[in-house]
Amino acid sequence: MSPNAQLKFQVHCDAGDHGQLRAASESLVVNVGQTIVRDGRTEIWDSVIIKASEEPDGSCTVHVLLCNPDWEEPMQLACLRSYPDTGAPTQVPLFCHLTSEVGS
Repeated sequence: MSPNAQLKFQVHCDAGDHGQLRAASESLVVNVGQTIVRDGRTEIWDSVIIKASEEPDGSCTVHVLLCNPDWEEPMQLACLRSYPDTGAPTQVPLFCHLTSEVGS
């Protein structure tokens, strides 16, 4: 996929024998679910959520959230930010902020 001004993010998912997905967009949300057993029932729980969007300052931001059925709210694991419109030689291409603790 070639980049253009409107397409700020891309995702490529490979689900093995079940297929692939490749898409580019100005924003995206990806939920990754896995099987858990809760209250004696098996269910798919969205354990990781990735949210990507362009911010008002023009930066492209990706938030990585962890979810646990025992937590009241998702916990942010990482925030990655880029500034594609600046082109300044001193600008860090990709800034990454990692959360220091993850709940039990």
